[in-house]
Amino acid sequence: MDIESEIERLKTLPLKELQRVYYDYYNVKVKGFCCSYYVNKIAYRLQELEYGSLPSDVKNILLKIKSRTSKQT
Repeated sequence: MDIESEIERLKTLPLKELQRVYYDYYNVKVKGFCCSYYVNKIAYRLQELEYGSLPSDVKNILLKIKSRTSKQT
């Protein structure tokens, strides 16, 4: 699959279709978001499936940083 082409195609879809595609990838029905939200989330998922996700140790480091940052505000 050409991810760039698929992302460009997603940008042309109406909201209802983006919600359906989102459900196909995440198995969750959500409403109340704009098209760009769905395009970004689906694009992230496409890339994650194609290239893999972050290693768990990197995810844990990022979560720790996020936790520290949110305590400072």
